[in-house]
Amino acid sequence: TFWYELRVPLKLGVNGMVLRDSFTLEGLDDVPNFEGFLQLDFSNTFPVEVTGTVAFDRFDGVLYRDTLVLPAGSVPQDLMGEGTLSIPVNAEMLMPGGDVEVELRVNTFGPQPFTGHEFVRLQGRLEGTQLIEVE
Repeated sequence: TFWYELRVPLKLGVNGMVLRDSFTLEGLDDVPNFEGFLQLDFSNTFPVEVTGTVAFDRFDGVLYRDTLVLPAGSVPQDLMGEGTLSIPVNAEMLMPGGDVEVELRVNTFGPQPFTGHEFVRLQGRLEGTQLIEVE
């Protein structure tokens, strides 16, 4: 029998690691005259820079793609690297809905200390104005 005890934090090196996820944004037909942004807020506690790419493939065939770089964070120091992607949208664009794919690329450029509690969080929200007519 062989036993090995891992000591945290681990020093790991990762080159070209890709994390990918997707979700469906349902069509919104109850926001007439809306003008604003789909805000995607990213938070990163990995001790390395993370490059995030978002593709919003609308069901009407239009594709929106953008990239941001999240600065390094740190769990032991309670630091979070943060960034926001702002996708301009209006009522017409929100009606069909679409698929959103998020891809995160990580390169450590040598061994870095990982505690095992690191995360990348994505939170989305609509922000804008809507004209409501009252008669």
